[in-house]
Amino acid sequence: MILPLAAVREIEKFCNIFEELDAVTKELQRDDLNLADVRALFDTVLEVYLRADCYLAKPSSIVHCTDFENTILKVIDNQESTLTLSESNAVCCFVVEHDYDIVESNMNDNDRSLSERVRKKCRLLRDINARYMNLDIILPTINICEILSSEAGFALSDRR
Repeated sequence: MILPLAAVREIEKFCNIFEELDAVTKELQRDDLNLADVRALFDTVLEVYLRADCYLAKPSSIVHCTDFENTILKVIDNQESTLTLSESNAVCCFVVEHDYDIVESNMNDNDRSLSERVRKKCRLLRDINARYMNLDIILPTINICEILSSEAGFALSDRR
């Protein structure tokens, strides 16, 4: 059976869409992604494929705790000043208490070269100013699911 030209073009269009989305799913499998990276990917997909909004938009029904997700995104993007009270409460367990005496003693390390001391001082000052611990350690669930799905698909395919 030979397909009409219009049907062939429609199939080609869908194949191109699937190739684009496959590239996104491969990107989601990277182990160095944080929630802000995933949100940026989702927002970009939404710009092109509007019908995905029920799954990928910010106020999605599949997100269990939107305050938690919004807060993580704001902290990663250095927008802590815009947190609401409920968002602050959602991540209060990640607040860091600083011991300024230890930080001060770590800054005075004369055994290192000048450039090493400057880098260490910048890192320590950045850490002092941070109210929350590094939230990049919170892996996006989608990242873990994409890796599992990819590995399961490989294990169940004829390529194993």
